Amino acid sequence: MGRWCAILGVLVSIATAYALLWFSNILEFLQVLVFFFIVPLFGTVILGMLWKRATPAGGFCGFLSAIIASIGMWVYVHTFPDGYRPQPKATLAPGAVVTLEKSGAGKAEKLTRIVVEAGQVNLVNVGVSQGGKALSGGPEFVVSETGAVLEVEARNQAKGGTVQVLAPEAVLSDSKQTTKFGVDGVPVVLRAGVRVKAVSVVQRFAPAAFNPDHTKYIARSEKAKPMAVNMYSGWWSLVVCVVMTVLVSLFTKPKPETELKNLVYGLTPLPDEGPCPWYERPALWAAVVGVALVAVNVVFW
Repeated sequence: MGRWCAILGVLVSIATAYALLWFSNILEFLQVLVFFFIVPLFGTVILGMLWKRATPAGGFCGFLSAIIASIGMWVYVHTFPDGYRPQPKATLAPGAVVTLEKSGAGKAEKLTRIVVEAGQVNLVNVGVSQGGKALSGGPEFVVSETGAVLEVEARNQAKGGTVQVLAPEAVLSDSKQTTKFGVDGVPVVLRAGVRVKAVSVVQRFAPAAFNPDHTKYIARSEKAKPMAVNMYSGWWSLVVCVVMTVLVSLFTKPKPETELKNLVYGLTPLPDEGPCPWYERPALWAAVVGVALVAVNVVFW
């Protein structure tokens, strides 16, 4: 069993490493792991240490239910019943020719238009319009008239809100550099003969995005940031762990006090500190640290 668990642990570790690709940074990833497993474990251990009536069945049920609740909350805030459109992206195929049209001179020089003269443009969640009218023709088509403009489709991040941004960021596919040919507010125009390959992607579950309609129930705000969502999720996970542990413990048989001696706070004799100067007492320095902690939080609020 030990060998099989070791193999399973290695496979889970590899999968966990690849799961990091869903997150913007490793700190956010670690926060998710903390409220998945560490917070439920903390609630179980604290109750077991401080409450002699806690039972093994109560600890197990509280720990397991808190883990399930944590994972459920994480899935809930990343679920989009109405669909979610990932970040729009436009990519130039190798060999595409781009012209930059500018106005003014010197410091007053300004980019006015980006023109794709020839080649192929690959679009993800980006629409193409001509004179305000969307162009169609299936997932692949050739622009028939000069002046077609790329437009980013509205994303369902804000309920009822529609945002269209011209000239999305794009990466030159024939280079490993993340070169941007799109500039916010500058239209990207396609000449006649440019081939367009467009794909529309809608996700029901997006690990890298939060559904504001769901986060308001977990983190009390539609505008909650990832860290706030994780902190509130950890709090609710702790509540679930404590409540389930207490309820199950009240209906199950506890261990005899003889087995809990020196393991539970109420059954462990506290050593006497003996004669000790006031400036060496732990209670004094604990109070000093507590006051300093509150003061720092008030100053840097």
